[in-house]
Amino acid sequence: METIIRKELKFMMDDAIKAKFLKQALEWMVPDEYYESDIYSVYLDTDQFDLMRICEGKPDYRFKPRLRAYAPVLNSDDTLFFELKKKVEGVSCKRRELFTLDSLKDFFRTHESAEPVGREIACVLDRYTPKPVFSLYAHRFSWVWKDDPTLRITIDDTLTGRSTSPGLHRCLKEDRPMLKEGMNILEIKCAGNLPLKLSRLLDKLNIRQASFSKAGSIYASVMEERFHSADRLNASQDCPQRQSEPLRALHLRKNERKLPSCPNF
Repeated sequence: METIIRKELKFMMDDAIKAKFLKQALEWMVPDEYYESDIYSVYLDTDQFDLMRICEGKPDYRFKPRLRAYAPVLNSDDTLFFELKKKVEGVSCKRRELFTLDSLKDFFRTHESAEPVGREIACVLDRYTPKPVFSLYAHRFSWVWKDDPTLRITIDDTLTGRSTSPGLHRCLKEDRPMLKEGMNILEIKCAGNLPLKLSRLLDKLNIRQASFSKAGSIYASVMEERFHSADRLNASQDCPQRQSEPLRALHLRKNERKLPSCPNF
């Protein structure tokens, strides 16, 4: 069981600005214990994306249930976290519990846990019956501030996502890039105010805080895809003679496909 409370500030920067930022900031930072890592996430939601819709409205309180791993989860004894990522009036609170793949399957079936976080997660499962809806993968570099080890700075130089076959592993044929080429996500995770020299460096390089949600980005792409699929379907229904048999079969399969209630990794 683990609870992490902090502010999370996001910034977008290109490779040139990243190089200038690191040239000076590396004087004040040291590599984190997990300096270079791969981050695998699976977000859970209803078929209608009820939880993402709430989050996109940016109320004072919102949360996202997700699975998180730092290596591909392929075997029954591989470990992962079930997390509730909350935001309360701009402050992030991450509560999570460690599982193996086998114990997670048992938890999805029984919704029983001896841990307070597990019981909180079970309430979410009981109320919303969320399912895996999309995956995100990020390649990350991490540092901590020399004068304040609670302040962490991360840079993601790769971010991909997929809404088909969500799982805690990569699927190169399905993964789609979520960042423009040469762009990076800078995140500063802190419990209090930023150090003055860090604030001055951000201002000097014109690195401005961005309203960017990784999960929100792939959610937007999924909804856009659904919108265009609906348009194509309506057009084919208006002109049924133009709809080929393969298209009818594809539409049928899409309607019949159901995401598993328990992740099948």
